[in-house]
Amino acid sequence: MSSDTRLAFAVGWALLAFCSCGCREKTTTSRPAAGEDDRFLRSQLVGRWQRAWDFGPVVYERVLAADGSLVMREKRRTDPPATGTSASTAPRPVARAEQEHPKYPGEYTVAEELSGTWSVKDRQVTYRVVLPNGDPLTMRYDIERITATELVEISSGLSGKSEFRFRRRS
Repeated sequence: MSSDTRLAFAVGWALLAFCSCGCREKTTTSRPAAGEDDRFLRSQLVGRWQRAWDFGPVVYERVLAADGSLVMREKRRTDPPATGTSASTAPRPVARAEQEHPKYPGEYTVAEELSGTWSVKDRQVTYRVVLPNGDPLTMRYDIERITATELVEISSGLSGKSEFRFRRRS
């Protein structure tokens, strides 16, 4: 092998080593510090979230404000379901409540409303409310996933893990 070939080989290996080191550093992503991740999650959670109960005409709503205040509502269907085809029970235009719970269409009213606070620490959201009888209640959920339209929380209880899916509402 000539000296020119050896020199070209050496330069090629040096460039390859340099590029692979640089590429490795660029593709490695560092996880944000816990406080930064919590601040980001907190900003993503602000808004109104709703979840329909699978077993009946009930909608649960959480309104999370940027200042840490919380309003939790339980909405129940107030009108009886349509059973006939007479003019009085003829289908009406689709209301927003019907979109919130397509399995149980109808109009919903607030059956219960609680106020409190919420916070985020280590990817866990904590809700604190005062019940109507004056007792404080604290609920903690792990944030499994959050997107622009969906929030999935996980709770560990006596019977194992439970998953709660909420949809963002405007």
